[in-house]
Order: sequence, then structure tokens, then C-alpha cells
Amino acid sequence: MAREHLGTLLRLLRRRAGEEVAGALTDAQLLDRFVGRRDEAAFEALFWRHGPMVLAVCRRLLPPADAEDAFQATFLVLVRKAASIGRGDAVAAWLYRVAYRVALRARATARPAVELPEEGPPAAPDEEAAAWRELRPLLDEAIASLPEKYRAPVVLCYLQGKTNEEAARELGCPKGTVAVRLMRARERLRRRLDRCKLILPAALLGVVLAGRAQAAPVEAGLAQMTLKAALVAAAGGTLTAAASTHATALAEGVMRAMFLRKCKLAVAALIALGVIGGGGAWWHQHAATAAPPCPKDEPARSAPGPAVPAGVKEDPAGKPATDKEERRDLVDVANPREGIVLFVGSEVAVKSGEKPPPGAFQHEMTYLVTVADDEKAPQADWEIIGGKWYRPLHKRDELRPNKVRLHRAEKWFLPLKEGAAVQPGQLVALIDPSLAVDDLSIKLAKLDAAEADRASSERAREDYKERWLRADQLYKQGAGSKEDATAPKLSYDRSVYETISKTEGVKVAAREARMAATILEMYEVRSKVRGVVTKVTRHAGEGARSLDAVVQVRLDEK
Repeated sequence: MAREHLGTLLRLLRRRAGEEVAGALTDAQLLDRFVGRRDEAAFEALFWRHGPMVLAVCRRLLPPADAEDAFQATFLVLVRKAASIGRGDAVAAWLYRVAYRVALRARATARPAVELPEEGPPAAPDEEAAAWRELRPLLDEAIASLPEKYRAPVVLCYLQGKTNEEAARELGCPKGTVAVRLMRARERLRRRLDRCKLILPAALLGVVLAGRAQAAPVEAGLAQMTLKAALVAAAGGTLTAAASTHATALAEGVMRAMFLRKCKLAVAALIALGVIGGGGAWWHQHAATAAPPCPKDEPARSAPGPAVPAGVKEDPAGKPATDKEERRDLVDVANPREGIVLFVGSEVAVKSGEKPPPGAFQHEMTYLVTVADDEKAPQADWEIIGGKWYRPLHKRDELRPNKVRLHRAEKWFLPLKEGAAVQPGQLVALIDPSLAVDDLSIKLAKLDAAEADRASSERAREDYKERWLRADQLYKQGAGSKEDATAPKLSYDRSVYETISKTEGVKVAAREARMAATILEMYEVRSKVRGVVTKVTRHAGEGARSLDAVVQVRLDEK
């Protein structure tokens, strides 16, 4: 019995040491400690830091029992292959890819489960959960297929919830580089999902990943069993003696596949070097025999070039310029959302009392505004709405309950015609956003209702606290029983947990409202380049599919 208590104490001390190490060192430093010194505390720090993400990947692809075996197998592979992780590679991205491969192997070898008939009436289908079940394996496959430099920031920022600064510190690169790689990764993911017939804008991918691909907490029993098996394997023990038969088979299968993949890459590199070397030798020999030296008194003449067809211009270098090369400066401005084009035009500023320019028209625009915290609002974009100061909600602003509202205002626009100049961020067209406006209105109402529930729960918590303190004081003075003091304490504890739950509900409602606001912004077609309109391909009243060109712009070289 004493030995068991001692083992438990040692594990607790080791975990506390691992947490202290994790807070001070990066993944690369922890990996170096484990590889160089076989530091168990460093390995446990990596386990607790990335275990929830690994378990979430396994659970998204496998049933619970198989997911636990795949979870153990992933960290067994880390023990054996830790030295092969490059210095520039992110441990989180490497673990994600290994966990995905292990889960695929486990799913391929798993026996089909026998479904038992359910008793009672069938439950109502959850459309959102069904859509997420369809989307999550495609997202995992797309993330696993990303190159290392794009997969690493996606795993760190979206799957583990790190900020761009924290991810930059882990990857050893500037914060701006992380932001650019995240943008390019979202675009790659969007293209891959488009090929799977799932239209999801790149701007929404980050919201979807951060909102639904949450890390799964690792249970104490599973963590203890996995750490024990991994540390036994790290000490030189066999995998069979360290973990279950299924987890061992999964780990060995994935390591064998990794070894074969390295062999294939090495053979391909050798073949490529042989081809390049042989081609270089042939070219050198051919050039030496095909071009005899020119006499000293006769200058070398260049070979006559190909005849230039009629109507094709020739550049100073002598190469014909085709129409395709002349049109490289043309860019299509596409609409992100499918719908009916309401108008094609650009906004013009018309002050109160001024006469609008000829040909201008008015149209109602719907956008989010946020209320000012004080009565004075010196900024130019603030305006009084309903007796309060409001300004348009920026992307960096927080969606605060009861502080944000939808505002409709009439704006002046000029029809966009050929030859008109456009700037980056300029509105060029509007797609009918009626459904998006209604959805955002519902989400804002839910956010306000969630905040009202949270405020009510806080008031109830304070009331229960006062009752508990009063009853506890009477009990200490001998004027009440212990049961009279315990009952208010239990009510207060329940109210605390209820308040925490209501606060999380407010956060969820705010994320849903932010997603709806992002979708509403996508109905505004804005130019991303500076140039001149050469062609208007969509007009008011016409239907436009997602990513259809609305206008064509010739880039401004200045």
C-alpha cells in the first residue's frame, strides 16, 4: 500500500514539474530535452500540452474505444520517432499528422459495429450535428494534406487556440508570417473543399475550425495508462510490453509506413539526380559538338528566329507577345455569395443639403453598429441613432450583448461603368442579403437573451450567497443547526456552476453572431485591387453564382 501511495506521489510531482517546464520552454526545447537526456518531465509536458488535440482528432474519426488505442499509439510513435522531427518542424503539426494516419489505419482495420435496434421513438435529427459529422472528416483530411509550413499555424491557432504571437514564438518566425500562412492555408482548404462539392468561404474556415474542432480533455485513467506505456517504451522496453496489442499494432504499422515513405522519397531523389546529371552531360557534349568555332575574321551570326505571325506584336527582346500575355493585368472581381445582384455601383459621399451627382441613386444598406460607452463621440464615423451615439462595427470590435444592433441607412451610389477607377476595399456591387440579415437578427436576439439569462443567474448567485453567509453566521453563533447552514451553501454552489454555464452560453451566442455578421459582409462585393474597370459582367436583377465575376479590372501599375 505504501508503495502505491509513493508511486502516486511521484507521478503527481512529475506532472507538476512537467507543467512548470511547459510554461517556460517551447516545444522544440522540450523535444531536445527528451531526445538528448530522456527527460521524462519534458515528455510529460509535451503530452499534457498536445494530448487534448490528439485525442480530439482520434475521436472525430473513430468510436471511443478505438480512439483511445489510436491516442496511445500516437504517443508511442512520438517516443520512437522523436529524434526524426526536424528542428524547423512544429511538434503540434507532426503529432496531428501522425494521429490522423493512426486513426485512418485503425478505421481501416476495425470490424464493423453491429447496430442494435433502439427502443422507443427515434430522436429528432440534429441538422447542425449531422452537417458537422459530414464536414469534420473532410476538414481533417484537408488539414493533414497541407504542407508543413501551413499545417503548423493551423493546428496551433485553430485546433489548440493559441494566439498568433504564441504560434510565432513556437515556430520561431515573425507574427506577420503566421498571419500570412494562415490566410494561404485557409485558401488551400477552401479549394480542397470546393473539389468535394462543399462551398465554404475561406473567411469562414477559421471561425468553423475554432468553433467546432475543440480539443478533448484527456481523462486521468487514459492519461496515466498512456504515459506509463510511453515511458516504458522510452526506457527501452518493447511496445508489446508497454501498451495494448491493438495500440502496439497501430504504432508499428504507422512507423513501418513512415519508413517506407522515406525510402521511396530517397529513391525518387536519387533517380532525379541521375536524370539531371545525365541530361547535363548530354547537353554539354551536344553544345560542344554542334557549335563549331567561328573564324577570327568573321563575326558570329545568330540563328534566325521564328517568323512572327501577322497582327502579333514583337517585344524589344525579339519574342512575340501573345494576347494571353497582354491580358495578365486583367483581374476578375468575384462575388463571394450566391444570389441576385441588386446593383453594380460605388458609394459616393453626399452631405446633408447637398445635391447628389447626376445619375446617382439611393439604396438601403444594412450593417452592424455598436453603441458608445460615453456620451461624447468625437470620431467622424459616429452618429446619433435613437438618442445614442453609434458607429459602424469594425472587425476587431467585440460583439457585446445589448450594445450592438442592426442599422439600415440610405446611401448614395453611382453606377459602375467601363473606365471607372476602383480602389482596394471599394464596394462595386451588392448581392441580395435578405436571408443573411434575418439570420443575423435572430443571432443578435439570442445573444441578448443569453446575456439576460447570465445576468439573472448572477443575481440569483448573489442572493444565495447572502443567505448562506447569514445562515453560517447564525450557526457559528449557536442560533441555528448545521443542516440550516448546509442547504444554502449547496444552493450557492449550484448557482455558481449555473453562472459559469450561462457565461459560456453568452460566448457561444457571440461566436454564432460573429459568424452571421461575417456572412452578411460577404454579400458586399468589394475590389481587392487598384485599377480601372474594363468590363461589367453582371447587372442588376441578374442571378450570380458563388465566385462568378461581377466586373473585370485592369491593374494600375503605379
